[in-house]
Amino acid sequence: MDPIVVVSMIDDAYLPFAAVVARSIAANAASGRPIECHVFHAGTDAAGAAKLAAFAPGDVRIIVHTIDNPLDRFGTVGTFPPSTLLRLLLPDLLPDHGQVIYLDVDLIVLGDIAELAAAPLGGKPLGGVADMASVLSARGNSPFRWPETGHTIREQFHQVFGLTPETYRTYTNTGVLLMDLAALRACKFSERTIACLEERNQELPLRDQDAINLVMRGEIASLPPEWNLALPMLRLAHLDGAEAEDIALLRRQLAAPGIIHFISTLKPWLRSRPLPFAGLWWHFAMRTPFYEQIKQTHRAALAKRGRHPHPFRALHGALAGAKWASQRGSQPVRHPLIDSWRA
Repeated sequence: MDPIVVVSMIDDAYLPFAAVVARSIAANAASGRPIECHVFHAGTDAAGAAKLAAFAPGDVRIIVHTIDNPLDRFGTVGTFPPSTLLRLLLPDLLPDHGQVIYLDVDLIVLGDIAELAAAPLGGKPLGGVADMASVLSARGNSPFRWPETGHTIREQFHQVFGLTPETYRTYTNTGVLLMDLAALRACKFSERTIACLEERNQELPLRDQDAINLVMRGEIASLPPEWNLALPMLRLAHLDGAEAEDIALLRRQLAAPGIIHFISTLKPWLRSRPLPFAGLWWHFAMRTPFYEQIKQTHRAALAKRGRHPHPFRALHGALAGAKWASQRGSQPVRHPLIDSWRA
């Protein structure tokens, strides 16, 4: 039986969180197929890489590739380190592979990853889910402006991507991708996206995500939206200006999310107060060999802001995990804001 292949890209700082992703995948795997998690590590923490490679939750085998990053020259922009750009090289980093699932490591998987692997691409070289946080910010003409360009998100959509309100939902969040590597090699995906970054880097605050959306416009299949629920979608303010089709897509995401994606700064290890689903994230984090290191990262992040860790974080994680385990397979994941938009 061929394995399901999952790929992530990390530096030293994000190394522990790859273990959390793998743990969540293993907890929900139901197909019986073996799962290979290939983690490309652009860093110097050899001990951490070895610890990650030795971690074998359930049916998941983790394979760590420590590499030099040829895209380091682009540097860090905002919160995006150059290791995120490695996904642009993926077709050549795994030259003997066909279809793979790419996952960021700021997420947890709550569905059977085999279902995502089986999603149809309809002849297109890759598939993803609409970046609804950006789509709804553009619909409501959010006053936020990208510091790199001075554009609002709506202006960015119109002036850089040539989108109209009718095509906003074609802008894809690239933190979860189903990729046909053979087709991407054939269309010179890596060469074209890197060239786009070279030529237009100052216009692209979301870097590789923006480059992929520019270069692959019209060639990205729409995956079932439940496979990338971005945390800002649980903030009702983001629904200002939403169209009926936007709401329909969100309701489908919320009915039974397969992946919870902690995008931007909405990350459990950076926050003092519990975020939606943060307890479940901690539930998986506690079941990795990196839990103590993650706690130290959490404390350090909060200390910079004069905050203290939530005193019941461990209990919160344990209770969230128990609730999730009791609901799994019989009830959808629950959250008050989700319940308000299910109907």
